[in-house]
Amino acid sequence: MIDGGPIFACRFPSAPAAWCTIAARHETPTPYSEQEATLNLVIFDIDGTLIESTAVDDACFLRAAEEVLDVRSPDADWANYPHCSDTGLVSELLRRYAGREARAEDIEQFRRRFLALLEDAVGTQPSLFGPIPGIHRLLELLAQRDDIAVALATGGFEVTARAKLEWANLPLRAHPAAFSEDGPSRESIVTAAVRRAGEAYGRTDFDRIISIGDGVWDVRTAASLGVGFVGRANAEDAGRLRRAGAEVVIADYLDEPEVLRTILAARAPDPRA
Repeated sequence: MIDGGPIFACRFPSAPAAWCTIAARHETPTPYSEQEATLNLVIFDIDGTLIESTAVDDACFLRAAEEVLDVRSPDADWANYPHCSDTGLVSELLRRYAGREARAEDIEQFRRRFLALLEDAVGTQPSLFGPIPGIHRLLELLAQRDDIAVALATGGFEVTARAKLEWANLPLRAHPAAFSEDGPSRESIVTAAVRRAGEAYGRTDFDRIISIGDGVWDVRTAASLGVGFVGRANAEDAGRLRRAGAEVVIADYLDEPEVLRTILAARAPDPRA
């Protein structure tokens, strides 16, 4: 149960959770009837999972915090905040460092400035928003599978998240997605993504749900919701995900058969980690 209601009607057999992956064969997801074959759902985060954009994203976020919120040199370890979403972080920064609650105009002004800073960054150096190696080919292979559906769940604002997908040339605009505006909690964002995926694919349940993410908050969310998890991190960050409870962490998507096997074997993180 999440936020007072079920996340989604989903079957989780005792066997290791199969992972369901992404990339639609068509521009719009093809609905499935409940009588049809197994359909698994894989939910991808964006920054650090699909796109190597964490560093520039953090830099622009902190600059926007200084310019818009007058918050300078805050704790930049987002795992130390209650909700790792853009809306949640803006609210907590104002609460901790300015002693007040965020207003709607604060969020909107921040969103506009943050987007402008990201646009300046991509205009100067487009490679700052490069896709994680192997992701394009993996998406093509996953698009060929009838037992896999995909959704996106990110803590980013919708406008900035969609811009990054365009800059990375990832063909995911039509896929079900949830954003910071669905939060502030990551659990609420993932729940919204699952609900939209059910609507898009004409399903009242999925056989398995697997989350792929790069942050400690992604591990915690998967453990809280009881969904399978695959971590994506560079070598220096992999240990942090494992200490948070992730059983498996991959560096990239270049070995597609092995990545697929990893996904199919993914289990939920241990909530006691």
